[in-house]
Amino acid sequence: MEEVYSSKVFLLWSDRPQIYSILSSILAQDGWQVISLSSSESLCKHNRRGQSSVCLAILELANYSISEIDLKRINEFKSSGHSVFIAFGDDERDSNRIRLNSLISNLGSVFNRDRVIRPNPFKNYHPRDAMLEDFIVNRGLSDAVKKYVENQSDPVIESSELEVGTGSRIIYAGGCTLKVDKPSTIMMTSSKWTIPREQAICSFHIDTNNSHTVTIGSCLMMSDTYIIKEDNKSLVKAIVDFLTDREFCINASDARTTEVPEFVCTPEVNTLIETPISCLQTTEPLPEDISALQNRNMFTLDNSMLPSIIRAYRELEVSQEPLSLIKPNFRRKHPDLEPATHRFLLKRDNFE
Repeated sequence: MEEVYSSKVFLLWSDRPQIYSILSSILAQDGWQVISLSSSESLCKHNRRGQSSVCLAILELANYSISEIDLKRINEFKSSGHSVFIAFGDDERDSNRIRLNSLISNLGSVFNRDRVIRPNPFKNYHPRDAMLEDFIVNRGLSDAVKKYVENQSDPVIESSELEVGTGSRIIYAGGCTLKVDKPSTIMMTSSKWTIPREQAICSFHIDTNNSHTVTIGSCLMMSDTYIIKEDNKSLVKAIVDFLTDREFCINASDARTTEVPEFVCTPEVNTLIETPISCLQTTEPLPEDISALQNRNMFTLDNSMLPSIIRAYRELEVSQEPLSLIKPNFRRKHPDLEPATHRFLLKRDNFE
């Protein structure tokens, strides 16, 4: 008997689909058939079905290493006109970040190797769980989120605590920033209270075959722990609207005028000042990992060589005597020096 598929299929590719159960229930309430994937092999089957609405969400592949075959299958899935939602995980492998960057770099987005934190405490959230206000920079996404915030009736959500005019708030948990260029559009940035400040964290892209792609630097914000906090649930619903609604309006004026400050990556200053080190100046470009420049074996001040020195005295039969002061012996006499000063010049004025 042939398996019956719904007209709306949401493919959830994750190592831990159980932590996204609330997300699955939200999608099921909206008429989606949520299918968990363990690999990209199932994409070919759903790609051939030709359903009217099929979306793929790549969320947190901590124990899975993405291969070139996986990237090829995802590209074929996108080429068929289906939408893809790509989020980077806090615990994912660095190799997965490189693979995903090779996938989305053609769209103008790249995951940076950093983390967004909020140093000043707010509502007792951990600094890694950055509270973002005024994070939406495109009115197309702002209108979509506002629609769900106003209609939110779930008592678990804390959106009712917001004052009028303050806008929406989300918890950006364990997320990184993005480097976004054309043809992608920056939709969200980190707020001015976070480090790094006002950097891109989410981008939207519409392909020529009408395939929609969303790239965001945090997948934990959609997990069971964080989706019920602040307005995360409303934001996720707005993102799903963009993935499925071909008439979703991205504000063109905001897309042209949105600018982010220059991204400057600074090393961990506290560690550097506590560990005096020496290094040689080089003209080669700096590596991504700044700690690779630190050579702790050069000019080290310790007693590690003292046993070897004492053993060398015994093997060479050299007596160990305290060091004495070597008297200086000047072979040339220094010239007599005079202070480089001049006497006062007294000038007498003649008065008639």
